[in-house]
Amino acid sequence: MAGNSPAQFDVRDAAPLATILAEGRGSWWRDPIDALPHLPRRVLDRRETDRISHGGVIDARDESSLVRLLADGALIGVGRRDEQVLRPVIVVEAAR
Repeated sequence: MAGNSPAQFDVRDAAPLATILAEGRGSWWRDPIDALPHLPRRVLDRRETDRISHGGVIDARDESSLVRLLADGALIGVGRRDEQVLRPVIVVEAAR
């Protein structure tokens, strides 16, 4: 396998669509958390997760711009600082 680091993506690790549909998460799978290694992480509590997953804002901490938003070990979105709040730019997974 070419990609030996979680944040490393290589086309040689890809699989044909038929394989992906048949196997689900195979050796080619990469966790979405690792897709944006250049962005800092913000782990959300339950209240923050609910607000972000429904498009709401949460209080900013020390974030300077874009940040990966994580809940329960999963990437739920990407947020952007807007003055004193974090606003979701994209939500990729609803709150569990």
